[in-house]
Amino acid sequence: MEASTLLMACTLMFIGGDSAGTAGGIKVGTFAVLAAAMVTEVRAGPNPTVMGRRTAPHRTRCARR
Repeated sequence: MEASTLLMACTLMFIGGDSAGTAGGIKVGTFAVLAAAMVTEVRAGPNPTVMGRRTAPHRTRCARR
């Protein structure tokens, strides 16, 4: 296989399956929250928001002292 194909396959295996499935890896919902948190950090926003819903800061950020 080509390197790009292997990278895509490994990425999909890392993400895993749906929350009700028995697939390995992190779940799709966890990946979506992680992606939203990364986008929010790059944009320097207060809380990750996806489709009008936002996550609590304690769910996506470490406690800062």
